[in-house]
Amino acid sequence: MSTLEEKAKPILRSLIRGNQLVLSSRDRELLATWLAKTAMTAERYESGTGAIPQSDRDWMRDYQMPPVRWFIAIAGIHSRKWHTAVHRHGALLGKPPIVPGGRIAQDTQQTTIGLGWFLGVAVSTTCGGVEFNLANDTEGWLRQIWPAVSGEVVWPPDRFLITEGVNWVADTLPLSQGIPTVWANIQEPL
Repeated sequence: MSTLEEKAKPILRSLIRGNQLVLSSRDRELLATWLAKTAMTAERYESGTGAIPQSDRDWMRDYQMPPVRWFIAIAGIHSRKWHTAVHRHGALLGKPPIVPGGRIAQDTQQTTIGLGWFLGVAVSTTCGGVEFNLANDTEGWLRQIWPAVSGEVVWPPDRFLITEGVNWVADTLPLSQGIPTVWANIQEPL
């Protein structure tokens, strides 16, 4: 994945600094892949909160793009608290599978990443029939980049989220998707 990091660096640098650019469909795919990889990596640092299956990790390795069940969006932010932060949730939506050690496995996750002027949100589930999309409350604030959508994405955006808005995305967006559960294992932003 070091090749991914090198390819994503110029795009991320511009997003983080708030520099002007138009994200092509290839740029958005690359950025979505980087966000998915980063969410997968972040999950490995939390004991017992795994919701991303090995099959998703294998997909990323084999196809160099996020799995099809993932939903990824970006936003512009203006927040000291979120200048460098990662916030991860894990939840159970479906029938609880038991994993070794008697723990109940999670099947859904959301990772919110703040870097400079940039916010990335990656959501995934293994629960069949669940689809994620942007709530009406987020129109104009968050821009879907995966699954791929048509149209231009111009950076920086016209509108920026401040701390309260980013907190809402990190803590409340999952509930707006109809997820009927309390998120577990909340990690505070760094």
